[in-house]
Amino acid sequence: MDNRNLKVFGITLAICLVLGAAVLGTVAVLKGSWTGEKTSNGNSAESGELKSVSLSVEGWEDLNPDRSTEGEKDPAGQDSDLPPGAERIDVSKETATEESGTIAETEEGEKLPPAGTKLKDEKGRVTEVILPENEEITMLFAGDILFDDNFTPMVVLRNRGQGILGSFSDATIDEMRAADIFVINNEFPYSDRGAPLPNKNFTFRAKPETVTFLDDIGVDMVTLANNHAYDFGEEALLDTFTILNNDEMPYAGAGENLSEAVKEMVFRNGDQSIAVLSATQIERMPNPDTKGATESSAGVFRCLDDTRLVERVAEANELYDIVVVYVHWGTESTTVLDYRQVDSAKRLADAGADLIIGDHPHILQSIDIVGGCPVIYSLGNYWFNSSAQDSCLVKATLSGGRVTAWQFLPARQEGCFTSLLDGAEKDRVLAHMREISPNVSIDADGYLSLNR
Repeated sequence: MDNRNLKVFGITLAICLVLGAAVLGTVAVLKGSWTGEKTSNGNSAESGELKSVSLSVEGWEDLNPDRSTEGEKDPAGQDSDLPPGAERIDVSKETATEESGTIAETEEGEKLPPAGTKLKDEKGRVTEVILPENEEITMLFAGDILFDDNFTPMVVLRNRGQGILGSFSDATIDEMRAADIFVINNEFPYSDRGAPLPNKNFTFRAKPETVTFLDDIGVDMVTLANNHAYDFGEEALLDTFTILNNDEMPYAGAGENLSEAVKEMVFRNGDQSIAVLSATQIERMPNPDTKGATESSAGVFRCLDDTRLVERVAEANELYDIVVVYVHWGTESTTVLDYRQVDSAKRLADAGADLIIGDHPHILQSIDIVGGCPVIYSLGNYWFNSSAQDSCLVKATLSGGRVTAWQFLPARQEGCFTSLLDGAEKDRVLAHMREISPNVSIDADGYLSLNR
């Protein structure tokens, strides 16, 4: 081989060695990213360095352990091309946090998991629900329910033999099932354990199997921050979490510790995100029967001092388009508001609440708009006792990240049966609401004028 050919051979060999080293380095980086090991530049797979690998929602499959992936497409809608055990890398704007337990805000064009997907934390609690891709989202709110066999509503239900559907009119069932998000106050624990608190006049507990009543009537979330969730102590409250989790029923307002109790429940689609918080002021004493959650013990989210609740609203306002606060407050059996309701409503609205929903007084209380935020101070009982009482559903329409419509739907609880009203009875209840709500305008169909 002459010198010229030797020189060409040497150059060619050098180029091959450089290219080979580059290929090996790339494989090492990809391997490190797939296995979660650190790459040569010190970044782990979780750092999102290989952003071209995929578009997906981090942890979507991890949070759905019961979902079979065999023969299915991945959350981004593409067949998986990763090796066994590999995880797709999050390329969203913000990564999910341990505190929020929710998926990240997505880049434009990135697909969320399919509508109806329920994302869960490591304990199986639903923390986020994916909604259909509709421009408008409807939220529906109702007051107290009670499934305790020792009280009249359940006795009547058993005698009717029609299940929970025999306790509501057809029109009411249709309205409840039609809402994208139907929220109701669960005024009791689900359990067969525990003992009634000794110093309470009324203590409630429902059989675990009655949790399916919620599914039957179209409930999408329950609130637990009230003065009866702890009626049979910590054991029954912990059972309640397990039973709701097993039913995949979202909840807010209580938890195994304070960080869980103050957690928001999130609903979203590609256009809008909604956070719902639940808290209670009731049992307004230093050492209430209904225990507030602490850093190390289970309980409800108490807000007699509303500082923490206001902080949570402000935090949620930075993360989500709509913030809903469902709060247990007020004085029973009176339309007169107490000063804590009025003061808290203003602070919550100032912090960024878009809807404030109140209950506990067991009767209807006034409607107002506070700092641009619609407030109903009490929804009244919904299906709770044998009394004949006016009640309601409140429907809010959300579009473009704001409340575009708010409607009061008059209802009546009577004979352990709840029904939406029409005709003269509907007009009567609307007239009553106008009388006790002088600051707002309510039309003949119950729509609130939001131009304040």
